[in-house]
Amino acid sequence: MQCFLFIYFKKQINKMTVVTIVVSIACFIVGGFASYMFFKHGLKSKYDSILKEAETEAEVIKKNKLLEVKEKFLNKKADLEKEVSLRNQKIQQAENKLKQRELVLNQRQEEIQRKKLEAEAVKENLEAQLAIVDKKKEELEHMQRQEIEKLEKQARNEKQPNKKFQLAQHVKELKRQVENLQ
Repeated sequence: MQCFLFIYFKKQINKMTVVTIVVSIACFIVGGFASYMFFKHGLKSKYDSILKEAETEAEVIKKNKLLEVKEKFLNKKADLEKEVSLRNQKIQQAENKLKQRELVLNQRQEEIQRKKLEAEAVKENLEAQLAIVDKKKEELEHMQRQEIEKLEKQARNEKQPNKKFQLAQHVKELKRQVENLQ
């Protein structure tokens, strides 16, 4: 009976072992599947939360970078506006200097024109006075010749030496007057 028992136990053990192995494999598969589902769900929620965190952090970084870029742009724009303003001021100053120079040149030109007109007027006046002096000189020379002729006639008529002396002095005096007029 021992043998029988041994065979019986052996069959029992074999059945149990097979059942145990099958149950173990089934448990392992069910446990693996349950673990897979648990980890999948657990990891997915953790993955989703990490992904959301990363996305929000990326948005924050993106916003910060955009703000930095905008700030740099605004600073650069302000710098460029200052530079343009300085250039415009320099241009305005140069234009003002040119306008001032132009005004001074116009004034000088007007003054030169006025002086030129004055000089022409003085020249015309002097020419007119010279013409009058020449005319007076001619008249005086004519009168002197007439006076000399008159005195010579008187001297011839009177034939007096005193008269010739007076005539000569009178001629000298007339000549002196003519020289003074010149």
